[in-house]
Amino acid sequence: MGSTASTAPTRLMGPTRYIRSYTQLIDGSKIEKIPKPTSTVPDVKTFLAKIGRNAEEHVEIFENWDQLFTLSSKQLKEKGVADARLRKYLLSWREKFRKGEPLRYIARGTKKNGGERKRRAFLANKRFEETIKQRELKEKWLKEHGEA
Repeated sequence: MGSTASTAPTRLMGPTRYIRSYTQLIDGSKIEKIPKPTSTVPDVKTFLAKIGRNAEEHVEIFENWDQLFTLSSKQLKEKGVADARLRKYLLSWREKFRKGEPLRYIARGTKKNGGERKRRAFLANKRFEETIKQRELKEKWLKEHGEA
């Protein structure tokens, strides 16, 4: 009979992670390129101003352009970016910029009806409050016009 060896690729680092390079095998890090500043985004301050959400308040954290593209979320937190949402937003835009996407401000979303999981309870509470208001208006009208 033939060989029963699998033709699937060999996985060395977990069920879905493949090793991309010899360096990654040694130290477990990914080698990511640092993009060059462009004419529209010449420095860190401009980058942070264009993405918005008051990110430019943290411009003093980044000593140079390379540091903007190399600091991890943990390092950003240690340097003073306490808001997790802002860190995620900053890291997201860092990767988008690497891929060539033009920088723009994305406003934070607002929840409708208390959010997806709380929607039913929120709407029920809202209907209950409206019912109470209607009842109070009816009682007020009856007091003013006399009960018939």
